[in-house]
Amino acid sequence: MVEHIQLWQAKNLKVGDTVYAIGYFNNDGTAQRFKVQGKPKLWKRNAERVEVTLKRGLKEYVTLTELCLDEFSLIAPEPIEKPKRCRNV
Repeated sequence: MVEHIQLWQAKNLKVGDTVYAIGYFNNDGTAQRFKVQGKPKLWKRNAERVEVTLKRGLKEYVTLTELCLDEFSLIAPEPIEKPKRCRNV
């Protein structure tokens, strides 16, 4: 089981860091990777709030907030095995 990102880890992300989606896999079985696009947005009045912009591929942008920290990890989850195709003869 992969541990999800903690709030202090999300606040310390840098541009270019890689974040992995938990439970979402590419077609080849590897975990989906997102790159951090900008520095985390923090609030002075609410220390539990954070927003980080992530990018995957050419056009997919995601905002990582304090509400969805349990869906992302800094460590790559184990890849899943693709099912073998069986040929019916």
